[in-house]
Amino acid sequence: MGAAKKPIKKVKTAVNKQVKKATKFVDKKVVEPLEKPVKKVVKAVDKTLVEPLEKPVKKVIKGVKNVADEIFEEVVEKPYKKVVEEVKDTVAGTDKTDRNPPSTSQTASARTAKERQQSEEPEATVETTKTKMRTRRKGKKALVVAGGGATNVGGGGATGLNIPKG
Repeated sequence: MGAAKKPIKKVKTAVNKQVKKATKFVDKKVVEPLEKPVKKVVKAVDKTLVEPLEKPVKKVIKGVKNVADEIFEEVVEKPYKKVVEEVKDTVAGTDKTDRNPPSTSQTASARTAKERQQSEEPEATVETTKTKMRTRRKGKKALVVAGGGATNVGGGGATGLNIPKG
């Protein structure tokens, strides 16, 4: 049997050489000359057919998906929710009016929140004589005289300036 394998091997290598030569010939004479024109045709088809149709097709797909979502909601979700609510009501022995949400004064966070500690000490206040600070605008402070008007600073004339004494 060993003698039969050698001629098969010789035929196989001879055929492989001929196939390689034929492949190279076809590559050079047929495939390579057609590569550039085929690429150009593919680009042209892409520009003229694929790109203009891409956006409308995406819109159609999106519209079909939206319609499918709406149908699912109407046919499956809403009836399912109704059945679940009816079963809950039947099991709990309640009806639709008993399921009203709690009033705004008793929300879940208000019922579960910890009470804040009330400090028994009064807030510290600083008392001054005739002037105090009052906020007129956010971030701005102004001196305001308790009497409401400008004070006279030294001398006889009233200048109208609001200058604290001290």
